[in-house]
Amino acid sequence: MEHRKTLKGVEAILMQLGSDEARANAITSLVGKRKILTYLLENAIKTYEHNEDYQKAAEIAEKTGLVERAQQLYGKAIDCYEKAELHSYAAELAEKVGLPERAIENYIPIYEYDKAKEVAKKAGILEKAIDIFQKAKLPHAAANIAEGCGLIERAIEILKNDGQRGDAGEIAQRAGMTQEALSLYESSQDCRFLIKAIDLASREGMHERTTQLQYKAIDELIAESRRHIYKGSGKVNERYHEVMDIARDIAKKAGMVEQIIRTYVSEARDTCHTVDPLAHAARIAKKHGMILESERLYSEAIDAERQSLQNLGPRGHGDLADCGRQPSHIRALRDLALEAGMPQRAIEVCEEFGYYGYAAEVAVEKGMAERAVEIYEKNHDFHSAIRAAEKAGMIQRTNALYQNALGWYEKEGRYHYAIALAEKLGMKEKARSLRSLQKLTMEVQ
Repeated sequence: MEHRKTLKGVEAILMQLGSDEARANAITSLVGKRKILTYLLENAIKTYEHNEDYQKAAEIAEKTGLVERAQQLYGKAIDCYEKAELHSYAAELAEKVGLPERAIENYIPIYEYDKAKEVAKKAGILEKAIDIFQKAKLPHAAANIAEGCGLIERAIEILKNDGQRGDAGEIAQRAGMTQEALSLYESSQDCRFLIKAIDLASREGMHERTTQLQYKAIDELIAESRRHIYKGSGKVNERYHEVMDIARDIAKKAGMVEQIIRTYVSEARDTCHTVDPLAHAARIAKKHGMILESERLYSEAIDAERQSLQNLGPRGHGDLADCGRQPSHIRALRDLALEAGMPQRAIEVCEEFGYYGYAAEVAVEKGMAERAVEIYEKNHDFHSAIRAAEKAGMIQRTNALYQNALGWYEKEGRYHYAIALAEKLGMKEKARSLRSLQKLTMEVQ
């Protein structure tokens, strides 16, 4: 009797409220604490359903023992959160009410992968979680779970199917599957993993396989570098040099001298900076006794620089003095030829660009006295020619130079020099004649 009075009292209080929503809110506070008539509970649930507040409706149903109804309503609440893209609420609710798969599916869009894995672990549905991550196109997360569960082959298969063969190789390597790891690394078409394959094969003492992988890596890195050339310009971005340096480093560690040279030659062919790479290659060849190859590379470098200087054009004047060929350019080319052991080539390039003084200096330095005299004489620097001939003890050549100099000065009207030279040679009559001619010329002017 007392119980019935209490129910009636609660009913009377609730019915005095002005709306279904107010009654529903009141019932939410009272349910589980006070006995409430069934029809009032049902009305509250329907009110919340009508307002699409399925979570509160489910909570009332759950507290009154309507388990199946509560589960349906919780499912609808999760659906609403998902539709509104409130995945955090959806995931937390799903986890709370024992729907781990729905929780995982909602943690994924908000990148809460660790929480999703934790839910799967607690619920003992790790394999199901792998499927969910795969369906969400998250192969690495799926593979990570599979590897953590000891499902190594499945983890590898997941990444292989997604084209991530290098990452699959890392899982195989961690699992001690050396051959599988090497195969995956090698077929990954990613030079980073080829380098890992080289390290792995080397550690395992697989010398022949290591060498094969080193050659393959160098080939692919050189090919990769060419993707970083600005088409038609010979200019490259920073990545080009990074990739080429990796190839070079592999060759150096392996002691592959020819491959080191190849990287420099490839760089010379690919870029507009031809000389330095070829010169580096030539020095390496020379250091390792590859004489013919060294000579060939030095010749290519010299020819490339000659062509570059020809394209550059002569030095300008005034404001353009810093444009065009500079003496420093010619000295660098001369020094490169001398470094190559090609003094005659050094002389030729200096003469070609009109720097006969540099050419003659090389000839003198290398003991080619006659060549030095010839250069000086050809360019009418008789003073230097005579000095070089005298120093070399070339008496007849010196006498001939004096005569040639006298004749040239006279012909060019450079009487001052001709008179001085005639007097030095003791040709007094000639000197007097030249003075008279000089005086007459000055009077006419």
